[in-house]
Amino acid sequence: MFRRLTDFGHQRTLVEAIGFYLTYLVLGIAIAAALGAIAGPLAVINGGSSWEGGMLIGTIFAVIACPVLSFTILFKKGLLSHIGYVIVAVLSVAGAAFLGLTLGLIFVTFLTTRPSARRAEPVEVGPTFA
Repeated sequence: MFRRLTDFGHQRTLVEAIGFYLTYLVLGIAIAAALGAIAGPLAVINGGSSWEGGMLIGTIFAVIACPVLSFTILFKKGLLSHIGYVIVAVLSVAGAAFLGLTLGLIFVTFLTTRPSARRAEPVEVGPTFA
């Protein structure tokens, strides 16, 4: 379920896709929370609240992270010329802007389940011993 999480060219099964989604959701929330904790005091200094500053940082992080992941997956799978998948990658930005990582990563996870357009490299196998 949690294997090959950084192999963006790998075609995932449904169970692997759920593991990918959960892992990147928790990791993304942790990174956004850390960035929000750093930026929160700056928002208070500027007259805002730390909660609003943290939410803004989280949204900005999600809007950046989702397309980066989406287009990395498309590049690694050789699917950048497929217009349907590019539209899904753009929808990940809209989803991230609307509901953050929770919705944006659903589109990213969908892209991980698509087959690669690139042919697998042949693996050289040594002689077998009978």
